[in-house]
Amino acid sequence: MKKVIIDNLGTKIDEALKMLCVPVKMTLGPKGSNIIIDNGIVNPFITNDGVTIAGVISSDDEVLAAIMELAKEASLKTEEMVGDGTTTTLLLLEALYFEGKKLMASNKVRPITIKQALDLSLNEAINKIEAKIVAPSRANMLNIAISAANDQEIGKQVYEAYQKVGSKLAISIKESKTEETQIIYEQGYQIMTNLASYYYLKKAKEISLDNCAVLILARVVEDIAELHQVIEEVIKTKQALLIMADDYSPLVSENIINLNIEYDLNIYLLKNPGYGYEKMAYLEDISLITQSKIINNEKITCKTLGTGNVIINGEYTTFAIAKDINIKKHLENLEANYNLEQDDFLKRRIQMFSHGLVDIFVGGITRTERREKKMRFIDALYALEESKKGIVLGGGVTLFQVSDELPNTIGGKILKTALKVPWYQILLNAGIDSEPKKCELKNRHYTQTFNVNTNKWEDILTTSVLDPASVVIRSLKDAVSIAGMLLTTQALIINEPENKSNL
Repeated sequence: MKKVIIDNLGTKIDEALKMLCVPVKMTLGPKGSNIIIDNGIVNPFITNDGVTIAGVISSDDEVLAAIMELAKEASLKTEEMVGDGTTTTLLLLEALYFEGKKLMASNKVRPITIKQALDLSLNEAINKIEAKIVAPSRANMLNIAISAANDQEIGKQVYEAYQKVGSKLAISIKESKTEETQIIYEQGYQIMTNLASYYYLKKAKEISLDNCAVLILARVVEDIAELHQVIEEVIKTKQALLIMADDYSPLVSENIINLNIEYDLNIYLLKNPGYGYEKMAYLEDISLITQSKIINNEKITCKTLGTGNVIINGEYTTFAIAKDINIKKHLENLEANYNLEQDDFLKRRIQMFSHGLVDIFVGGITRTERREKKMRFIDALYALEESKKGIVLGGGVTLFQVSDELPNTIGGKILKTALKVPWYQILLNAGIDSEPKKCELKNRHYTQTFNVNTNKWEDILTTSVLDPASVVIRSLKDAVSIAGMLLTTQALIINEPENKSNL
């Protein structure tokens, strides 16, 4: 590999950031523009999601492409951590970089000094944001969803679903195959359907098994002789039987299907979900629900069977949870033995036992419309989840206020300018002169935000222009992190493939 070292990166970084951030900036706020994306892989689609837009911007210039990938990391980290605020992250990143560069040029400040000063001022800014956090009311939560979706109806639908189940982990958002959006509330314990054969769903899209026998095995079934006793029992009683196992030999699967046909039986072979810890956790939960014994290497007998009401379709298998099962003790045990804060899988298990699940199928006339609406649903859902930790006034007002409260240190000066950029950009995208509004904002002592949709000043009790505080803080953290790295970067090394044409 031949190494190429490129010095004096300043102009290249400027060009890369502008190429990346200009299209993204246009989308900020409720009056922001949409962007059409055609990446040559799927059909062109429309979006205003910052991280999605940034993700498809690239360049044939290897230097620009490398710089853009580094800058994209900021918005990707924001999406990973809080699922929202990616556009603001890129806006702040661009502003922080250019302000830092300007300060380096005018005051001859070393890059590493700028980075250290930014890190110190970041902590000050975060402390000031945290001081403005308030607990959200129900009205606030609804307004948060509406604001994040930038759509009254979508925001309301996501809010109502969220209120029922109380967690984003319990809500699944998918594209519908119809024009109508459907919201389906599921009660029961749900796993992915993985049947041993397509035969089972050949005649019907859904199988409903009432009071069926349930056999749970934590291993592979190699020989149908292992199932001899339970098969004889269901031949006698004509009771439906659901068998769960890691897998089945082709011969076992074929023999069961033949027995179903010959004796008019209803024996269904379902493969266990997950692997390792997750698999055993699923099986333990289903064992409790159906009162079945989990079989490892023990002999399979009728005494190991449980019973349950089960619905199987192409996507999910759902076990009804009877009221007489001691769920409370099971949940207490789960919460006592695992780290609930760090285990999303555990949270989902608890959710299924307590509040149930929601499936949202997003409809639209065209696939482009469905995809764009789906992103709005997702944005609203993530905003609601983060809002539980506290909210602040949105529309860039909180960042603007913090900028005026920072001291005139090196890092403070950079942040003072950069933190005002989101507020200005929202008004710019709405076609509103920002100077008169800036005077009004200060006269109102930052207690209100300007809603560009209603063209009115609104306070935190009534406005839909609200931000989850964690999203604002995360955007700022990620922007400062990458801006600091870019400001201290003086060279780039690219590995070029060797020319093997002469070999």
